[in-house]
Amino acid sequence: MTLTRLLRAAARFAYGRADLVLPASDALRRGIEAEGIHTRFEVVPNVVDTTLFVPDGDARNGRLLAVGLLYEAKGYEYLLEAVALLRREGRDIELDIVGDGPERAAYTCLADDLGLDGHVVFHGIVPKPEVARRMREASLFVLTSRYDNNPCVLIEAMASGLPAVATAVGGIPEVVDDSSGILARPRDPRSIADAIASALDHPGGWDRRGIAESAATRFGRAEIGRRLAEIYGRVAR
Repeated sequence: MTLTRLLRAAARFAYGRADLVLPASDALRRGIEAEGIHTRFEVVPNVVDTTLFVPDGDARNGRLLAVGLLYEAKGYEYLLEAVALLRREGRDIELDIVGDGPERAAYTCLADDLGLDGHVVFHGIVPKPEVARRMREASLFVLTSRYDNNPCVLIEAMASGLPAVATAVGGIPEVVDDSSGILARPRDPRSIADAIASALDHPGGWDRRGIAESAATRFGRAEIGRRLAEIYGRVAR
């Protein structure tokens, strides 16, 4: 996204008067600096509710889950094409998509055109507890963004013990590592399909409780609250 001249001027005005700016990822910090805005930064990621998103329940074999607004930034067309590739290659996988947005009709038509009718289900917007339940029961979380920052839904999936396949854009590589998932190339259905297959075939399976514990340590309320309290206290002093 490119800022207009007016928005860039407004950003420079606001950031120039801030004692400290707290971007949610280092990628966002670099993006702000690329707009010619330089100030004091400290990265503090988004927070996850670890009382709601918990690792409990049995994964359904081959069940993929995607959650988010259905618009161009999230790159759902690449995910649908990847699922179609895998099914043509004999993979018995299903995809649940939770969320709504301006591209839902287009994605529904694309799923039909790719022969995915009955294998991809669009659930629309559901309450957070329902999202958490689906995360506990899925085999794999998938996020195929064109661009992104520090996606809350990704750390919610990890707090649920759900391994992820996600595209290596924005702040996502700061969240996903070898113990919690696999990164794929953005806008590349073949790379996404290969990452999904590798994740489903992961030797020995994924340590879902370990993924959840790591997410709670890095993104839980206690840790993020502690960091914010320390930063606010330091700035106030």
